[in-house]
Amino acid sequence: MKFLKFLISKVFIKNISLIIIISVIIVYGTLFFLDIFTLHGKTMPVPDFYGMSISEVDSCTIANELRFEITDSVYNVNEEKGVVLEQNPKPNFHVKRNRTIFLTINAFFPERVKVPDLVGISLRDARAKLESFGLLIDKIISKPDLANNNVLAQKIDGIDILPGEIIEKGSKIDLIVGKITDEKTYVPSILSLSVDQARIVLNRNELNLGAIIYDSSIETFEDSTNAKIWKQVPSPNSKKNIRLGSSIDVWLKALKAKSEQEELESL
Repeated sequence: MKFLKFLISKVFIKNISLIIIISVIIVYGTLFFLDIFTLHGKTMPVPDFYGMSISEVDSCTIANELRFEITDSVYNVNEEKGVVLEQNPKPNFHVKRNRTIFLTINAFFPERVKVPDLVGISLRDARAKLESFGLLIDKIISKPDLANNNVLAQKIDGIDILPGEIIEKGSKIDLIVGKITDEKTYVPSILSLSVDQARIVLNRNELNLGAIIYDSSIETFEDSTNAKIWKQVPSPNSKKNIRLGSSIDVWLKALKAKSEQEELESL
C-alpha cells in the first residue's frame, strides 16, 4: 500500500520525468554529435585521378579531404611512368570525408621475364608459351625444313635469343618456322584494328605486319596509340591467297571516339 502511494507521489513522478527528459537529451545529443562527427548524409564525388602523378594525387586528396593508398602497379608502355591507371572507388562515386581511395599506378620499370625455350616445339605451342610468359610474336619467318610447322630458331632483331635470358615483359620475338611445302593462306581483314590487335590476328594466320604508315591526322603520341587501320595491302577482298610468312602493309588514321566507326565505314 505504501509502495503504491509512493508510485503516484509527486516526488516519484517528478524524478521519473526528470530521468526521461535527461535520457532523451542524452540520446538526441549523442545522435546529433555522431551526425557531425561522421558527416551523416554529407558526401562528395571522388575526383578522377587517372593520369595523375603521385604528387598531383597527394595535392588533390588533401584539397578534397580524402586519403589514398597505392595497392598495385602494372607496366603499360603507352602511359607515363608513375601515373594512376586505375582507382577504387571510381570517379564521381560519392564518399564521405577521409575515405581512402585505392590506386593502381603505372610501374616505373617494366617487369622482366626469362625467355622460354621454343626451339623444337610447334608454332601453336610456341605461341601459347610466349603468351604465358607475357611475350609476343613479332615476325614468323618460314624456312624449308622437314620439321614442318616447328620452331627452328628464336630471335630478337635478327639475333638469336637463348632460353633463360632476361628480357622485358611484352618484348616481341621472331620465330623461324620450318615448312615442307609452299603453303598459302587467305588475307584476313585487319581494318579498324590497332597495330597491336592487327599483329595478333596476322600472327595467328602465320602472316606478318609489314610497313606501318601514319597519315597527317596523327600528331601526338596519344594519336598514334589510338590510331586505327583504314587501309591494308593486300586487301582482304583479294581472291588470291598469299604465301605463309608474307607481310601486310597498313595505313593508320587518328579517329575520334564518337565517329570512329562511321569514319571507317566511309573510307
